[in-house]
Amino acid sequence: MNIGETLKQKRIEMGLSFEEVYYHLKIKIDYLKQIEENNFQNLPEPPFVKVFIRSYANFLGLDGDQIAKEFEKQIYNKQSTEENTIVKEKEEINFIKKNRLAIILIIVAVILIIFSIWKILFLNNKINYDKKIVDSSNASLETLKLINNEVTNTNKKKENTQKKDSILTKIENKINSHTLKIISIDTVWLTYKIDTLPTIEHFFRINNIGDSITLKFKDSINLKIGNAAGVIMVLNNDTIKNIGKKGQTTFLKIDSTFFKK
Repeated sequence: MNIGETLKQKRIEMGLSFEEVYYHLKIKIDYLKQIEENNFQNLPEPPFVKVFIRSYANFLGLDGDQIAKEFEKQIYNKQSTEENTIVKEKEEINFIKKNRLAIILIIVAVILIIFSIWKILFLNNKINYDKKIVDSSNASLETLKLINNEVTNTNKKKENTQKKDSILTKIENKINSHTLKIISIDTVWLTYKIDTLPTIEHFFRINNIGDSITLKFKDSINLKIGNAAGVIMVLNNDTIKNIGKKGQTTFLKIDSTFFKK
């Protein structure tokens, strides 16, 4: 019999919670849960658990005496099994103690046999190895040449890739020759149009103060800023001053004329 499962199913059928059972029986909720999970080792001594199980079963309308006896039977069988295991382990230990010398001699003999076999095999392998090493030396030299050529080709490819990346970086720097960083210090919405690209809208929220976006452009950038005092704008590492007042909508165009001011 699965004691815990039997009690659990009956409690669920009756629509009872652990709190309701505790209210009537005054058995700790943790004990009730451990009983339903058959974790009896986490509970007090078996005599107390037996009383808990009998009371719990009777409360649920089950045969408390029968279930308590089943619990006692399971505990007894478990203890008997554990005792038998302990006895068996003690017998094995006593056997080893009594026959220690014979066991040691057997182990030594096995080790000597294994060593002898290994020595014979080692000598045979050494002879074969000496025969092959002359032939393999030539092959090794050829392999080293191939590896050296492969490394040289790999280094050349790496150098070419680095040169291409450097050229692409220089081209990108020429195309995007100006950088504008916009940092939020308040709630702000803005739109911006970089060179001939489409207009983009962005929104800074008050709870994300310090958020920023970085825009790169070549010829010009047009901005429309709502709540102009809510952002700090840094153009090529220089802060743009007097963008606008709080709540004011500002239109700003940065092009060759702007840089001449």
